[in-house]
Amino acid sequence: MKKRHRIFSREFKAEIVQDIKQGKLRIIEVCRLYEVSTTSVYKWLYQYGKTSKKGVRMVVEKESEEHKRKELESKVKELERLLAFIGSEASRD
Repeated sequence: MKKRHRIFSREFKAEIVQDIKQGKLRIIEVCRLYEVSTTSVYKWLYQYGKTSKKGVRMVVEKESEEHKRKELESKVKELERLLAFIGSEASRD
């Protein structure tokens, strides 16, 4: 299948970059929606993003890794408490 060559306007690219930076769209969503490569989207970020620098990959996340880690640690502690409780109940029988 032959790839079609499309040209997106500067305004369109700048709007997409803004949506990515604001968290409205993820890079993978842009790629799927507009059938463009991740390389193209990263080029747009470098060209139209005010804070983006060449050679630095921007990671857009809704939740930080630190927040996820703390949440998981909390769940582990809760499960450990439940196991201790179940163990103490079983030893009473």
